[in-house]
Amino acid sequence: MNTHKYNMQRLFMLKKSIDMTQTVTNIDTVFDMACNNGYWLNTAKRFLPNTKFTGMDTQNFISEGWEEFKDNNIDFKQGNSLTFLEGHKNSYDMVLSMGVMYYYNDLHKFIKTITDATKSTVLIDTFCYNKDTNEEKKVKNPKNKMTQAAREETDFVTIPTEKKIMDYLDKFGFESFKVDEFTEPYNKSVGDRLKLNIKRSAILGIKRRDFIGQLKYDRT
Repeated sequence: MNTHKYNMQRLFMLKKSIDMTQTVTNIDTVFDMACNNGYWLNTAKRFLPNTKFTGMDTQNFISEGWEEFKDNNIDFKQGNSLTFLEGHKNSYDMVLSMGVMYYYNDLHKFIKTITDATKSTVLIDTFCYNKDTNEEKKVKNPKNKMTQAAREETDFVTIPTEKKIMDYLDKFGFESFKVDEFTEPYNKSVGDRLKLNIKRSAILGIKRRDFIGQLKYDRT
């Protein structure tokens, strides 16, 4: 799968996740973690034109997208997204974690923080350990582009299975849905560096109190 086709697949995944969420609740506010130049945040805005968006990254991308995408409904901030969300519990209708989680070492803390920060929904798009078990693998960080993108220098990274993510979401009161699996162009190269069989998956978590049991998507 080429990069363009892969990005289109992720675009459809984002639209599906928004549609599923709107079946059970409104989306008035969205927080995009480690938003980079704001591409995915601006893409989501096409589907939610009246929603208030906040994007945060440790680097300042004002000349690489923030200035272009910024308007009355999009606010960009510079800082650490996880630290910021720890102080903003129950603040956003939807939290987007698009290619972020695998940069962090403490999976439990990461998922607990984003589920505490949302009123309704989290969307996790991440590399997963390609095994049908409830586990996570801590592997030595090869100090490659993954590290540079995260701006974090940790000795190890944590790669969970899909089931492990879903179990954490269940523990924190969320129904979970696998909304897509990607043939990521970089799966093999990243997997080789980590010495791990990985895949890229998207998992949607909807707070159980909002879930009305009428969604027609299979839980996996």
